[in-house]
Amino acid sequence: VPVGTSGALKAVTNEQADEAGVQLMFCNTYHLLVHPGPEVVRSAGGLHAYMGRDRPIITDSGGFQVFSLAQSSAEDGPELKKRSHTKGKNRDGASVVKVSEEGVSFRSYFDESKILLTPEP
Repeated sequence: VPVGTSGALKAVTNEQADEAGVQLMFCNTYHLLVHPGPEVVRSAGGLHAYMGRDRPIITDSGGFQVFSLAQSSAEDGPELKKRSHTKGKNRDGASVVKVSEEGVSFRSYFDESKILLTPEP
């Protein structure tokens, strides 16, 4: 299953994906939440319309990021390394993720805005 992390396959058009027989695509909830954001996807008419796809799409829950983004490490990708050197990181070096009854709060690696990921749409 090809992964369109932020709603698009890199270097592959929808037509090329269709020609290659791609029936299902995977998108990452956290990355879509960070950029372009739910308002953009909603105003486009939903994820299928935003992506220009008429075939099945699956998304993850975003729960992986609860653990993987909690602390930066040497193995982190560029967006996490950027985050570890920004104001998004607590001054004491603690986690930038907070878990509550309401959901999980993150600091965006894109623009450092606060994001709340909840189980509700």
